[in-house]
Amino acid sequence: MADEIDTLLDDAVRYRDLRLADDVNSPPDFNFTRITSYSDFAIKTDDDGKDVTSKKDSSIQVRDTIFQGRGLYANKDIEQGVHLIVAKPLVMVMSWEVSDSEDDEIDSEDELDYDDDDDDDEAMIEPERQHHLNKDNLENVESDDEKSALVGDNEDEEDDERDNIKIAAQQDNNQDDHCDDNDSGDESMPLGEKRNGILILRLLDKIKADPVLWTEKLCQLFPRDEETALNLPPWMCSCARIGLEIEQGFNELPSLHLFPCEDNEETCKEIQLRLPLIVRYNVLSVETAPEQYSHFDSEKGMVELNGTALYGPEVSYLNHSGNPNLSRMSIGDVMFFVTNRAIPRGDQLSFSYIEHEILCESEEKRTAILDMDFKDFDEDDNDSPDQISNKKQRVASAKRGGKGNLKTGPMIDAVVQNEIMSTQPFERLDLILDLLNNPEPVDPEQDFQCDRYTLHSLRAITLDQLGRCADALPDWQRCIDFATKTFPPIDENTMNFHVQAALCAKHAKKIDIATDHARKALEMHNKIWGGGNELFLKRYEGDFSKPLRPISQEQMAVDVEQLFGSNKNKLV
Repeated sequence: MADEIDTLLDDAVRYRDLRLADDVNSPPDFNFTRITSYSDFAIKTDDDGKDVTSKKDSSIQVRDTIFQGRGLYANKDIEQGVHLIVAKPLVMVMSWEVSDSEDDEIDSEDELDYDDDDDDDEAMIEPERQHHLNKDNLENVESDDEKSALVGDNEDEEDDERDNIKIAAQQDNNQDDHCDDNDSGDESMPLGEKRNGILILRLLDKIKADPVLWTEKLCQLFPRDEETALNLPPWMCSCARIGLEIEQGFNELPSLHLFPCEDNEETCKEIQLRLPLIVRYNVLSVETAPEQYSHFDSEKGMVELNGTALYGPEVSYLNHSGNPNLSRMSIGDVMFFVTNRAIPRGDQLSFSYIEHEILCESEEKRTAILDMDFKDFDEDDNDSPDQISNKKQRVASAKRGGKGNLKTGPMIDAVVQNEIMSTQPFERLDLILDLLNNPEPVDPEQDFQCDRYTLHSLRAITLDQLGRCADALPDWQRCIDFATKTFPPIDENTMNFHVQAALCAKHAKKIDIATDHARKALEMHNKIWGGGNELFLKRYEGDFSKPLRPISQEQMAVDVEQLFGSNKNKLV
């Protein structure tokens, strides 16, 4: 499989370059031979009171669960590091498509009065946290005078800006700064994101071209019947123009006679009711890793491949867990679900619908962030029905934005991160230290453990940019400690931390520490992707081509070879 992944990376680079040249205007469609088919799964059914399982040699079994609807289970013992499911989407929309359409709709008369944020809050699993960096021309700065000049002379303005960021971060603790599917102020009519509206339109076009898409795939996804759909909040697009196109598409379906005469009208009504909810509850964000820390621009990173997609039952039947046994990665439109530990036969297969740094938080916080109309119970939850009801009420109140209630996200979210990283580096360090040492008491229900982890990662990045690698290394280690304790055993963010810690320690002349982090990064990458050092170096080529630290490209190449290409860390 390593050879095919190598080809996928080449395809991703070509697609990125074409996008940057405005030579492609549609989502990627990469070739990959080992795509998982739902028809290959074992299906467990009840036949006259007896359990009957088809295709017993399959690794995956489909079963109905008590509380989570349909789910996927291990049909045999499965080892760690297996690419258990590899999938391509039924339909996909790229983030740049949504941005382009927003640019074309400057006139606010075409929009309902709600923000259409760029964050993929809608997706079942949100994008891995991207730290957008501001290098501030520090790579060639050597003297203290030059550094002082970069900071600026107006200390009063700097203090005001720092105070504004801290105030914004604190205010963000009491209210959401974005509009998602349950943030309309009216629980009965949530406004859905524009990107989901685009997906619905594309699915309607596909159904018109091939009605089997509905009868054999889409109709199997949650909500799987009209009764369930009627008990869920209805969906309406936040973009009035797209909403009208969706309505027109639904209205013309019956006249196309896509389905048997006796069922045509009822089937079209069912599609109109269920399809928006199927998209709402089953979409996934798609990001091509591992670009995280060194290169924030689209010319080096893979942000042109970010998007939102809907997959078939082979993916949508995977349920959420706070202790997932699958990790999810993507290259372009090809998505991989990799076993992050050994899975015994009979265990349910699951991944996290939320970012892995949130998994350590309380069940109320996880449920509020999930925003999926179900509760994320702790594994050992033994609450009474009354206690569970009280927790659900607190979460529901928080999601409505009640004053003093739980905020549905960390304080140091993407918006605050960008504000922090937009400040000058020396001022940024003071600001981060102020936030880390904030003496003001924080309500436990609004205090996210991952906020400190995020701040330490921003501090490590900033210190590295300034060439203070010996000072940055403890912050990288804190991030690794948090990730090792909180994230699943195989996780790309943990691997990225080890990569940056290795390079940081090498620059700080702590060779033994650097070698140890490099070894751990290589071992984890090989468990996920295989391919040894060569594939690792190819996947991180963009990161290594634009150093985070103020060193020459030549020295960076030497460091990379010594850490990740030497015989000492060589992987077969």
